[in-house]
Amino acid sequence: MVQMDNSMADNKVESVDQILEIWEDATVDYAMVVAHRGGYYENGVTTIPENSFPAIEQSIDTGVEMVELDVWKTKDDQYVIIHDKTVDRTTTGSGRVDELTLDELKELNLIIEDTGEVTSETIPTLEEAFEAVEGEIMLNIDIKLPVEELVNVMNIAREMDVDEQIVIKNRVNNQ
Repeated sequence: MVQMDNSMADNKVESVDQILEIWEDATVDYAMVVAHRGGYYENGVTTIPENSFPAIEQSIDTGVEMVELDVWKTKDDQYVIIHDKTVDRTTTGSGRVDELTLDELKELNLIIEDTGEVTSETIPTLEEAFEAVEGEIMLNIDIKLPVEELVNVMNIAREMDVDEQIVIKNRVNNQ
């Protein structure tokens, strides 16, 4: 059983090991904080692009235990972090993620949705997101693909030694 110390009581966890200990022990009276699409809001306003490195970094810096990111697959079978099935809302481009290659996606810049400001940030790959959270916080992957893709995503996580930090969710009716 996990012993609550002052940092847990203040909802500030010091390490990913401590987060995992809490996650694995359902007897702990603790509310885990998850940053949806990364920590991209401040006072109700979008300040950085969602599903981006700055959003992941802000989540880590804020002290949340888990960041939720969305995963799609490109035309050339690469996993990327983006919420929508198209790039229209969140980037300077247009088109479906599954009809664009990773190189084409990397040419696009992410925008800050509320202001329309174009940033220098690009769409991260799944591997880049794994690197960003490694040893820091947990990652909740909202995979927008058929359930069969879960195995591939977890194999990548195992290869990168972050599988203990990963929670995957998938809708049963994803197509």
